[in-house]
Amino acid sequence: MLLDGKVAIVTGAAGGIGRAISLALAAEGASLALVDLPQAVAMEAAAEQVRGHGRPAHVIPADISRAPQTRHMAASVLQEFGRIDILVNNAGLTNRAPVLEITEEKLRQIFDVDVFGALFCSQAVAPHMIAQQRGKIINISSVSAELATRNMTPYCAAKAAVNMLTRGLAVEFAPHNICVNAIAPGVVETERVHARFANPRNKEDVLARTPRGTITQPADVGNVAVWLASDFANEISGQIIVVDGGYTLQGPEWW
Repeated sequence: MLLDGKVAIVTGAAGGIGRAISLALAAEGASLALVDLPQAVAMEAAAEQVRGHGRPAHVIPADISRAPQTRHMAASVLQEFGRIDILVNNAGLTNRAPVLEITEEKLRQIFDVDVFGALFCSQAVAPHMIAQQRGKIINISSVSAELATRNMTPYCAAKAAVNMLTRGLAVEFAPHNICVNAIAPGVVETERVHARFANPRNKEDVLARTPRGTITQPADVGNVAVWLASDFANEISGQIIVVDGGYTLQGPEWW
């Protein structure tokens, strides 16, 4: 197993990509700390799936946009498992609305969770990774960091900030043998996206633009997270790994 004996924290672990990442890490031997909001009703179901792989799962209700709660998160993991090897900053928030209509409250929430949440969690675990001179931090970004998407401008800006946060942390933590990378998924068939595919044209548009003619699945993101968390990626740091079946590669057909 690639991650036997490792302890991983996954934020936003209740569903979608977060759950897929948690299961992929558990399948390779990692013990899991699953972090999500207290009202995330699917947390215990996710934990049971992790335990189904024969690995322990420690559930931590927390709002990662609040620094004190991330410090409590790290302390809880250390008390439960005694170490922290992997942090996956997956928790994210978006709001689909024209920029002139989005409220200040919603705008701040997006940056609080997507950007500051990833930073606070990294600050909370880094001292422990530094003490053991080893660690992997994986941020979940998005192709929207590079592609302006109508009615999602704040989300695009937040994910662009996550990319630079990834590079900055990679430089700062490199002397301590801590690798920091990001995964930038394209259109991933989570429950939310699947609901949008109820309109067949939406799915057809994605497939037509994707050279591989596929829809990325949450497990595809989980597999990349396993690789980045493993010793196979020890020389990979500060990189943004795009997982989109080529969605962002294809130029206009009429050219």
